[in-house]
Amino acid sequence: MIDQISSNSNGNGRAPYLLLQALIETSFESVKLLGLIDCGNQIAKQLGSPSDPLEALAKLELGMANITVSDGPKGGRLVCLKGCPFGSALSKLDPWSDHALKMVERFNASPRGGAAVHPICIGHLSVREAYGGINLGCRSTLSGKMAISVPALLEEAGMTETQVRERLDGNACLYLLRA
Repeated sequence: MIDQISSNSNGNGRAPYLLLQALIETSFESVKLLGLIDCGNQIAKQLGSPSDPLEALAKLELGMANITVSDGPKGGRLVCLKGCPFGSALSKLDPWSDHALKMVERFNASPRGGAAVHPICIGHLSVREAYGGINLGCRSTLSGKMAISVPALLEEAGMTETQVRERLDGNACLYLLRA
């Protein structure tokens, strides 16, 4: 990866993204899944504790113009992101390593997982959880691939997989904010 940075740094604008990806990938080699979740918790601390958690999350999620909110089936607020906050950066990265992809698989199979389409999702979803969010699903704005949360989380939110897929159609992320 580092060799790619020096050979591709010819002014095409990809060098910062290659460096970012190299940092992420090398971190994945030494950090376990718990490290990414801890990273999300640290980001939440940096965003602060406003009276409305959506106010803090909007800072990370491209502002309120990128967010639609509706009532959740069992209370709370369903929050849908129109676009992925990381989409433009992700479009400039190379494919993820096998190690990073396996980390996403482990996260998606975990009792509180299931809604990550790429490694950066894990940290992002963890920020939402720090504010009482239940991640329901994500859709890659690049490939259209969807990842839906485990059945226990869908049940907790009062939603079915079909309902989540319908809401994700043309959007990036869906979660329930309990607070």
